[in-house]
Amino acid sequence: MKQTGFTLIELMVTIAIASILLMLATADYGPMLRANQLTSEINQMLGGLSYARTESGKLTTTVTVCSSTDGVSCNGGGLWERGWIIFNDQDSDAVLDAGDGDRIQRVFPALTSGETIRRTGFSFPEGRLQFNARGELRGSNAQPGSMIICSQTADVAEAKALVINISGSVRKAVDEDDDGVVNQHSGGNVTCP
Repeated sequence: MKQTGFTLIELMVTIAIASILLMLATADYGPMLRANQLTSEINQMLGGLSYARTESGKLTTTVTVCSSTDGVSCNGGGLWERGWIIFNDQDSDAVLDAGDGDRIQRVFPALTSGETIRRTGFSFPEGRLQFNARGELRGSNAQPGSMIICSQTADVAEAKALVINISGSVRKAVDEDDDGVVNQHSGGNVTCP
């Protein structure tokens, strides 16, 4: 009579494989998901600011980028994570005036994952940036600056940033001193709230 079943060794190998699969299934993917979210957000901002710079040259007018909670006005103050807009600004006053021929070019919605967006540098008021008709940062006293996106944990090692120089070019910030934190326009590490 033939007996069927598992040997003790087969059972132990099966339990070991199941344990490994269970460990992989319950691993903490939080840091990886946060990194992907921040990368997506910084890429969206990079694309938006590059678009604004290009449009200013193409339209030969000032293009304003400002924080906006409603998608139709510059009312977000320094809270860029609540949304932001890009519009051609015929009279360069950073106010969306339909009567002046201003027109919204793009609307970016509020972030929903708890990230914050802050800026440093620049000579503009906290809630806006402007590119002149040549694609440069607008103003006789234009200063370079950075846009920083911080995760909800506010860990600076997770932060992403963009550097905008006075010629208007926008690039992703890099970790210039290999300390695990990206550097802002002034060369120092970014900070998160």
